[in-house]
Amino acid sequence: MKTLLLKYFSFSALVAVLILSLGYLLPTGYIHYHTWYSYLFTATLTLLVISITNSGLKENHTRFMTGVTGGIGLKLFASLIFIAIILANKPSQSNVFVINFFVIYFLFTAFEINYLIANLRDLKKK
Repeated sequence: MKTLLLKYFSFSALVAVLILSLGYLLPTGYIHYHTWYSYLFTATLTLLVISITNSGLKENHTRFMTGVTGGIGLKLFASLIFIAIILANKPSQSNVFVINFFVIYFLFTAFEINYLIANLRDLKKK
């Protein structure tokens, strides 16, 4: 679990540096002012899903698949609620916000899929 957390926090820091760098390099308007909220929300949600999945892996393999499916559903549903709440407040450049959110969402989802594939590979070897 320690190596997983190290990889997670390293990846999270890399995404934060990427957002910060793009904020300075790109012209104004390409990075929405709610992007950091999106980053914190998605990073926290991914950590929660990985924790659920990892606890399922420790118990048994059937629970692992239940954790994966439940985690994906939870992450998608919570993300849609987050987007609805932000858009209900009518931010300017809502299309930029949605694009920024889903770029961050897909980056963290790619990290999560990488983690899941590694675990499934280990399960297959056993």
